[in-house]
Amino acid sequence: MKKVILTIVLITTVFIGAYAQNITGTVSDCTGEMPSVSVIISGTTVGTVTDYSGNYSIEAKKGDILYFSFMGMESIDITVGVGKIIDVKMYAKGEKNIWKKHNSQIYIKHYSNGKLECKGEIVKGKQNGVWKHYNTNGQLILKVNYIKGKKNGYEQAYYRNGQMESIGSYVQGKKSGKWKFYYENGKLYSMGKYTDGKRTGEWEYYYENERLSIIRLWKEDKLMDVISCFDNEGNPLDAGTISNGNGIVKEYDKNGKLVSETHYLNGNVTKVKRI
Repeated sequence: MKKVILTIVLITTVFIGAYAQNITGTVSDCTGEMPSVSVIISGTTVGTVTDYSGNYSIEAKKGDILYFSFMGMESIDITVGVGKIIDVKMYAKGEKNIWKKHNSQIYIKHYSNGKLECKGEIVKGKQNGVWKHYNTNGQLILKVNYIKGKKNGYEQAYYRNGQMESIGSYVQGKKSGKWKFYYENGKLYSMGKYTDGKRTGEWEYYYENERLSIIRLWKEDKLMDVISCFDNEGNPLDAGTISNGNGIVKEYDKNGKLVSETHYLNGNVTKVKRI
């Protein structure tokens, strides 16, 4: 009888060890989550890629080796154990040999064509100071300041043609104070204030000819009212019925032609009717 029980236990143990389970996790580098990272079970064709937020999910069993790879980064092999969550931190090739001083390091990442992708300082494992990001042609596309891993201070974003896309500031990782957004030709598109990462107060929106298009009133990222509305010649338009976050907002093209009616409830969109 004992031999039978022992045999059953052994069979069960082998079965459990061979049973595939859903392994999940997040892949990131020193700048944040990494999308499009390849995750493959070594020796097989079974694999997946991380989503926009760096998350992945794959069926694997204990003892399988997960191979993580991404162009320009050091590949990583991790053996699946009993845990179902495997988070991975990737490093740029040669990053572990870069200059280090006083528990800080300069993080440098390049594109496959050799052009610099981003550069900044990491202190005690967290982003610190001014970080700069570039496109594949070497054009600066983002300049932002960090303190202890969170955005603090000014951020400047640029289009591929070098024109300013947006400028504003962060406090503890959230947009705060006055922000400005621009068209690709450098003309002002909109401006207003953020409080704790949410639009608040009056926001002004402009046409590319620099004429005022619309003034909207926001409260904690919810649309409360449309104060005024114009075509690109400055002629006033009917803004709709919205009041205190409830009603209809009429949307026009630059020539003053009605194109849609957006329905709001408590500041949130409930329906869009195309005209």
